[in-house]
Amino acid sequence: MPDAESPDGAKILSDKTARGYTRQIIRALEYMHECGVIHRDLKPQNILLRNGNIKICDFGTACIISEGETLTVCCILSARISRTLSQTST
Repeated sequence: MPDAESPDGAKILSDKTARGYTRQIIRALEYMHECGVIHRDLKPQNILLRNGNIKICDFGTACIISEGETLTVCCILSARISRTLSQTST
């Protein structure tokens, strides 16, 4: 499958197709948020397309929040974990 970032791979989508892909992305994000998963690195490179179906990938910076917990707490904990990991790897 051609890569959209290569000159031969990029194709203009019809409005109907673009709306369908956007709808799939929004539904995926809604589902993840209902499950308490916050992706935190959504970008075109982390959206895969195969046979008309969107898949979201690369959850390396994602965090899981519990009911009542806020994203701020999640980000602070993630930063602390990252700092701890970088300190232990040196």
